[in-house]
Amino acid sequence: MYVPGMNQMKEFTIVLLEKLRESGRYETAKRYQTVLNSFLAFTGQSEVTFSGLTPSLLSEYETYLKNKECRQSTISMYLRTFRAICHRAVKEEKAELMPHLFDSLYTGQDRTTKRALPLES
Repeated sequence: MYVPGMNQMKEFTIVLLEKLRESGRYETAKRYQTVLNSFLAFTGQSEVTFSGLTPSLLSEYETYLKNKECRQSTISMYLRTFRAICHRAVKEEKAELMPHLFDSLYTGQDRTTKRALPLES
């Protein structure tokens, strides 16, 4: 369970996952879990504080995802989800507001090229 005063990203996100599952938002919880696992794999740490997040660290995370051959739409979804976790922590007063943290990152949604075969095939 989340202990007040500890602003560790991992613990906060795990509690958030529990809340999402309890409210039946399984797909959202699954996406948050995937993003948390990815970010922890990137940092090589199990303990990451919200106050330790910087624009340059997130830019390095974006580069990490590109090097893992993730498509731009996947990278953008990971960053949007990560931003949502951070905003939720601020809203619940578990982290301080970090203005401009995601400003230099692309979090938009691009149209992807369809890869399925046409019905005629």
